[in-house]
Amino acid sequence: MHFKFLLLGILPAATVFAQTCTIKSGRRGECIKTTACSSNRGKSEAGHCPGDSTIQCCTYGACTNTAGNSGFCQPTSTCSGTTRAGRCPGPAHIQCCTTTGKLPGLNSVQSTRARQVMAAARAQGVGMRGCQVGIVTGMQESNMRVLANKHVHQSMNYPHDGIGSDHDAVGIFQQRPQFWGTVRGCMDPSASSQKFFVALKKVSGWQSMTIGKAAQSVQRSAHSDAYDKWVSLATNVCNAGF
Repeated sequence: MHFKFLLLGILPAATVFAQTCTIKSGRRGECIKTTACSSNRGKSEAGHCPGDSTIQCCTYGACTNTAGNSGFCQPTSTCSGTTRAGRCPGPAHIQCCTTTGKLPGLNSVQSTRARQVMAAARAQGVGMRGCQVGIVTGMQESNMRVLANKHVHQSMNYPHDGIGSDHDAVGIFQQRPQFWGTVRGCMDPSASSQKFFVALKKVSGWQSMTIGKAAQSVQRSAHSDAYDKWVSLATNVCNAGF
């Protein structure tokens, strides 16, 4: 009887610990009534929970902890990093989940950038495969660093992890502002990652391509097979942090 009430989502929010769930983008949430999800400022997605159509996977938005690290609001039981209360809507067990430390095969700077790429992958709903495409691209283009460009003087005014010199390409994905927008946007890890994944979603059939081919379809590199060597690392990184 208690489990029945739990699924129906009619117990007080402070005492409900519903079944957890994961939506297509990889974001984690809880199975509760759509009405309860809406009142808690969450978003419901069908097809990931038992019960009738009124019970759906409720996920919450992005968040930033007190140290300025970005993460997602999710049930504390699903967080493999650090949780922080008071940063998210919903009941008390929905907290801001952030991860720190090095990801497999990456140093601390690369890990920070990889997490920013993965956050954009979640926001764009490209799932684990999209995460892998983003990581292989970032590794090949910049060794997962935000690169300014000595030929683009404006780029030097923004935070960067190194300096490149390839035409007018800047940022993690070595995007050229004349094609990808402003220098500022291309130098911003979150904005440039969003640009990358928006472009990826426009590639017909990218989900069924090899990881390297999907990356090449966005980047159109002169070295079309260069991305393949990063697939194993990207798989490990996304498994650990996505």
